[in-house]
Amino acid sequence: PPPIVILIEEEKVKEEKEEEVVITSKPKLEVWLDDSKAMILKPEYWNTLQELDFKSAAVMVDSSSSGWDTAWTTKDYEKVGRLASDRDIKLITTVWPEPKQSYFDTAKTKVIDLMKAGGSKILEFDTEFNWTPSKNTFSTWIVAARKFLQFIEGVKQEIPGLEMELTTFTYHAENSKTAKITPHMDTLTVQAYSIRHRQGGVIVKWDDPVLGPGNIQKVSLDRAITIPGVKEGTVKVSVGLPAWDQLWPGHTEEEAMEVAKNISLNYSGVVVRSLRYWSSKWILGVKKNHY
Repeated sequence: PPPIVILIEEEKVKEEKEEEVVITSKPKLEVWLDDSKAMILKPEYWNTLQELDFKSAAVMVDSSSSGWDTAWTTKDYEKVGRLASDRDIKLITTVWPEPKQSYFDTAKTKVIDLMKAGGSKILEFDTEFNWTPSKNTFSTWIVAARKFLQFIEGVKQEIPGLEMELTTFTYHAENSKTAKITPHMDTLTVQAYSIRHRQGGVIVKWDDPVLGPGNIQKVSLDRAITIPGVKEGTVKVSVGLPAWDQLWPGHTEEEAMEVAKNISLNYSGVVVRSLRYWSSKWILGVKKNHY
């Protein structure tokens, strides 16, 4: 055929392929579990997670309070592991590390025992307000980071095939070019929460350039790609999205969640491997909402 026909046919094929990618792409869904132990131990709870197509569930086995504290026994966590694996849901074990040797010493044994009981191969560190220089008990912040990495190595020796994840909020140091722990992780889940009401009584406008739906996700990922290892692909990236406080004037909750999802999945700087929602209590638990 004449060259112009060939060109038209090539463009048509190209458009069909691009359309196919958009249609067939589907995000991997994950969720943080923050419901009561009694609720999480029920098979019906995991049936609902499966129906909602969640592929991974992160259990907050440690609280944000000072020191290691957990309501989970190895027997209970063994049951959780069975409930998850029977439904082909990956079990993620989430803890709140602190820059204290006493925390590392206690948590190491407890984390290993729980993960072995539950068959969990993924350990996540929530480095929000507990992991800050103001709470550092070591001589320097560099020493604190080194002790943290030694703690991780100790767990890895006991859990073959361990995957390590870190989650934190947009403006935490571990979601920046100065991150000291994140570059050693397998995955970073950056919490990009576009919600209407924030601390201190701040009411966020729909088109707020930093905090509005879509914008906070871009800002969060813009910071994430400055971390050594993220843009190079050695550290994978997931985005934490909100499942609460999604109502803006003139917009539906579904629209707010859709904007946050789409901006995350279409971010050009890095491939987002999954979306993880905070949290189970808003999705199927004690504060379940209609959307």
